[in-house]
Amino acid sequence: AFTGHKGLLAPQGIGGFVLRESIIDAIAPLIVGGTGSLSHTEHTPSFMPDKFEAGTLNLPGIAGLHASLSWLLQQGIDSIRMHELTLTQQFLDGLQQLEAQNLLRIVGKRDCNERVGVVSISTDITDIAELAFILADKYAIATRVGLHCAPNAHKTLGTYPTGTLRFSFGWHNTAKEVTVALQALKEVLTHGL
Repeated sequence: AFTGHKGLLAPQGIGGFVLRESIIDAIAPLIVGGTGSLSHTEHTPSFMPDKFEAGTLNLPGIAGLHASLSWLLQQGIDSIRMHELTLTQQFLDGLQQLEAQNLLRIVGKRDCNERVGVVSISTDITDIAELAFILADKYAIATRVGLHCAPNAHKTLGTYPTGTLRFSFGWHNTAKEVTVALQALKEVLTHGL
C-alpha cells in the first residue's frame, strides 16, 4: 500500500495497493457500493480493480498521481535521490557544527548512509514549536514540528512528548536554501527569539 502525496509528489487523497492475484479473493473490501462498471446493482463487483473501487473515483487525484509518476520517471529516481542526499549531507555537516556549540541535537543518523532526505533536530534553548514558527515567519523556511504521527518512535528516540523539528529536502531545494536554513538556525538559537 502506498500514499501518493509523500515521495511520489501527487496530491493528497490518492494512493494505491498491489495484491498478488492469489489473495484477491481472500480480501474483502472495506467500502462497498455501486460502481460505474455494474450500475444495475448496488453490490461491488468481484473482478479487479472494481472490487476495491466503490463509488466515484478520485479522478483529479488519479490524474495528479499519473503526472507526478511521469515526472519522477523523467527526472530519474537515482538523480533525485542523489540530489536529495547531497543537500541532506550538507545540512548534516552544518548541523554538526551547531551541535558542537550545544545549540541543538541531531536526532538520528549523522550521515547519509541508508537514509532519506529528512533530518530531525531538538534543542533545549527554546520550544521547538516556537522555533518552527520563527523559521517560517521570519525566514520563510517550512518545517514540520511535533510527533509526526509516530509517538512510539519519539519515545524510543527520547523526544517524547515534544517531538522534533523536521527538515525535508527534495528535488526543488537548493544548496543555497540549505545554507540559509543553517544560518537561520544559528541566528535564532544564538541570539534568541
